[in-house]
Amino acid sequence: MRPVLDEIDGPDRKRTKRGPQRLYSSEELESVLLFQRVCGLPDFRLARNLLASDRHSATRRILGFDRPRNAGRRVMRLTDGIPSEASMSRHRKRFGESRRLEIYRKLFERFRDEHLEDPAMREEARTLYLDGTHVLTHYTCPVRDGNGRVKNADDVTCADGGWVPPSKNMPWRTHGHGFNLMPLISSSGLPLAGPVTAINDSERSTAIRMIEDEFATEVAPKLDQDKLIILTADGGLHSQDLRRRLRPLGVVENIHIASHAERESSRNQVKKRDKVRVPIDGYRDWVANGHRELLCRCGKGTTARTLKRDGTGRAVVRAEGRCRSCGNVTIT
Repeated sequence: MRPVLDEIDGPDRKRTKRGPQRLYSSEELESVLLFQRVCGLPDFRLARNLLASDRHSATRRILGFDRPRNAGRRVMRLTDGIPSEASMSRHRKRFGESRRLEIYRKLFERFRDEHLEDPAMREEARTLYLDGTHVLTHYTCPVRDGNGRVKNADDVTCADGGWVPPSKNMPWRTHGHGFNLMPLISSSGLPLAGPVTAINDSERSTAIRMIEDEFATEVAPKLDQDKLIILTADGGLHSQDLRRRLRPLGVVENIHIASHAERESSRNQVKKRDKVRVPIDGYRDWVANGHRELLCRCGKGTTARTLKRDGTGRAVVRAEGRCRSCGNVTIT
């Protein structure tokens, strides 16, 4: 971030066009904005008040705001060492949101790629987790009807967000105006990708786009090509299209076909699939249930998956099963 912020300040970053000295550099102002977002505060006024509180004296010292900047001009106050709302407003005009998003995106990619150069981090990336998280906003996003027309066009203050109506089967935190963040993380919590979409967009479609674009081109080539990767997600991401895009990349999906939510309809669906028995040609002692799980007819079979590659380098996943109880032959 520093080279970009120094460029914004210019060669004489201590002085504005009209003459008075600047009390804060762009780097200092950006640090306060980052503090606001880390704290999850909706506006800068709340962030400024929090930073000036007794509880954040250490934070002021770390950020360099523990000394007054207006000494000799007027009566000193606790907030004299912290940028004002006017200073932050000018900074946001100089460093707009689109440019900030671009720079932070590059920063994230560099952070991720440097981690994947470490063999230990690549090993942790063999276990992946994918799920959507709703991020609500106090702004008003478009509300669309069945034909896609915006019903509240005059009230929209956040055009790229979405809206999910209340539902008796969902907690209040999952509906309203906002966005959906879908991070793909490793077993240690390292984000490898993280598209942000409108809160009402399909999670399945978002996951497929992320796997095709970001994961396949930027992440998978940096992982160990001879090792199997397991991706765990909930039943809401069950999709044949998603599974077909994961397998050639050497990724085995651990995704339930049926949702295991507490709803009565979900429980009935799970029970129904538990009872299904699908015979497998050539292996009379093995069957599959409605969840596509291999089962020995004695009910105690175990399964494992391995990764191999064909002559073209394409990943081929083999499922193997062997019953440790009755000694049934292996199924592959």
